[in-house]
Amino acid sequence: MKPIRILVAEDEPIIREGLRILLSADPDLEVIATASNGQEAVQHAVSLTPDIVLMDIHMPVLDGISAVREIKQHAPSLKIIMLTGFQDEQNVVEALITGASGYLVKDLETTQLIAAIKQCHENQLILPGSITSALASRLALVPAADAFERDWSNGLFSPREREVASWLSTGADNQQISHALFLSMGTVKNYVSGIYKKLGRETREEAVTVIRQMMKQA
Repeated sequence: MKPIRILVAEDEPIIREGLRILLSADPDLEVIATASNGQEAVQHAVSLTPDIVLMDIHMPVLDGISAVREIKQHAPSLKIIMLTGFQDEQNVVEALITGASGYLVKDLETTQLIAAIKQCHENQLILPGSITSALASRLALVPAADAFERDWSNGLFSPREREVASWLSTGADNQQISHALFLSMGTVKNYVSGIYKKLGRETREEAVTVIRQMMKQA
């Protein structure tokens, strides 16, 4: 099996090098590049197409969350795990809405970090257990203050389809939508397929582009 290709984006040189050494010691992982700021992270992610990016939230030049947003525009399926020195519920919510696949605090053990990377590679959402419940509650409330309050779809979608479509527009994957709306993965997949059909599109990227245009025109 090919090793999981990782990009480490961290502005502190000691931490960045430490992560590179620790992760490279595992035969299932390969650190293909490192970045010292958010803009470098975007450039490396787009040009090198790693399997997973470890992204510090607090980065110079371009902050981690903005970097995630840019990366997801170029590579929607790329998995990104946010790293931070402390638990910040607001940052968790923003990171996941932007398209991150997980969020970890830097004080975890090496074995936990490696396990989380492998779980993320298997399409699992990575969150510290202590904030999962609080996060689910926050995510469920986020849409109410924005696009979900108006029927920007002009009746094309049902209310639930509109919720799913709005989450799609943020770059969220099916698992993130499932957590946010308290729906099973199968149900989310059915809604997403129905949205593709109604929009006359075959890929997620095409559907997201159309949805964003519809929301801007509303």
